Amino acid sequence: MLLALVPVSAFAQAELLVPAYFYPSWDPEQNYWDDMQAALAPGVRITAIMNPSSGPGSDPNAAYVQDYKKAVSAFQAAGGKVLGYVYTCYGVNHCDPSVPAVRTAAQVIEDALKYQTLFNVDGIFLDEMSNVDSPSVLAFYEEVARGLKAINSSW
Repeated sequence: MLLALVPVSAFAQAELLVPAYFYPSWDPEQNYWDDMQAALAPGVRITAIMNPSSGPGSDPNAAYVQDYKKAVSAFQAAGGKVLGYVYTCYGVNHCDPSVPAVRTAAQVIEDALKYQTLFNVDGIFLDEMSNVDSPSVLAFYEEVARGLKAINSSW
């Protein structure tokens, strides 16, 4: 057995990307957002990808919004970053059967705007990116990129 002790300073530039696809529970024993916040330490950065409902959700007045707002705000105040999850259907509408079969660039941009408006996220995580090299797919992602920059020029 080989055991190596590495000084913490070796990880000074460590950054973790966490798919935080879990609800910010009111119960401290089950609140993984609190656990992520506690894991923030000098030299360790955490970027969480939030995903309330395969995107920001369709009802901005739902009770979950307040729970997520509180968790996101506290996490950011502690030094973490949060990205909003948005699926893109590979830019050619090959979505999973659990979501609508058609996804337009406008819908992707609309979800990003909801994340910015409701949760003040630090950016957007685009899932289901295409690896197809075609003019229509490229046009789709160019439109998405322009829309994201229009929402927040730092994205």
